[in-house]
Amino acid sequence: PNRRALMEERMYKQLFPEWSAPGDWRKVMIRAFAIKREVFLSVGGFALKYQKFCEWFLAATLHWRGYRLGYAEKARMYHYYPVTVEEFSHHLYNFTHGEFLARLAEPEAFLARYFEAPSEWANRSSFRAGPARAAMAVLLKAALGAPQSSGLRGGWRSRMALLGEALRKTPYAFFGPYWGRWKAWCKRTVGLVMLFATALFSEDWMYHWYLILYFGTIEHARWIFLCSKAAIPADAEVPENAEIGLGDWPIHLIDGFYSLERSAAGAFRWSMPLAKVNFNVPAGRYRGELDMLAIRKPSLMSILCNGRPVGELTVVSAEKATFHIDSDAFVPGPAQTLTLVANPLPPQKADARVLCLPVKRIRFTPVKA
Repeated sequence: PNRRALMEERMYKQLFPEWSAPGDWRKVMIRAFAIKREVFLSVGGFALKYQKFCEWFLAATLHWRGYRLGYAEKARMYHYYPVTVEEFSHHLYNFTHGEFLARLAEPEAFLARYFEAPSEWANRSSFRAGPARAAMAVLLKAALGAPQSSGLRGGWRSRMALLGEALRKTPYAFFGPYWGRWKAWCKRTVGLVMLFATALFSEDWMYHWYLILYFGTIEHARWIFLCSKAAIPADAEVPENAEIGLGDWPIHLIDGFYSLERSAAGAFRWSMPLAKVNFNVPAGRYRGELDMLAIRKPSLMSILCNGRPVGELTVVSAEKATFHIDSDAFVPGPAQTLTLVANPLPPQKADARVLCLPVKRIRFTPVKA
């Protein structure tokens, strides 16, 4: 094998202890695995329509259906690692494309248990030019205007943070997901050039750039799919529910939130500076409650219902904010949209995310006229 193949072998050896550990479901690998014929056929075998993602999909399906998966430590096999960038890239593009095809077709409960949705996928609607322009307008209005309530924070640091977030939305407002695709291509290209440039020097430096190339290729593959018509979110049915728990609300009905996290106080999601939740309650007057994890004093700038500011927005405590929605804020049809605009926490070196509100649930209580 050449040095590029040795880089893949090094990464595999680093990850293998995790994959091979008892209880981990990722035991189906085309490198080598054994399975009873009747079991293989009973679950439908490889879902080849999902391309190279089919091996992980099969592993998850077996685990979902209760089959026992394990690691035969004494078994021996030989695997040929790709020696060219073309072979290596083909696998990653193929795997990522297959994963997104599965996300379009398979039940969300199944996928959420085994495959954490990439942020590009979970927030794909916000990268379209139209939604990006609308988000940019809301952020600019929140940054330059007055807060909805005197109890809300709106200092110059907070306003600058919101202006910065609006600025980051600007390229997407003009170019849509093609901007993300171009950035990922640049990252991948830099990794590719530096991989060859460092091939004659330190193996550690070469591995560093190999990882940048590896993850840059995955990002590029994601953005290529997001630029296709297949990735455009369809109008989804929103179930009627007066209490929305961020831990179990379908991911395609939220936008601008990070992956689900759990604490002793319950499941929650961190919001981005602008986050949206689709909900469905009969038109009328409501008192809304925003329940949060008591990590920070909520730094809300505004809450909008279908683009209109809510009334009486009040931060009650570190765990709760309340607001009122009038009947004229509702739009025709069952699906309504609640938008949260908040100031981000100060940047953390160990976490590149832009964190705002640790939201647990949202309640809507009818108010009698």
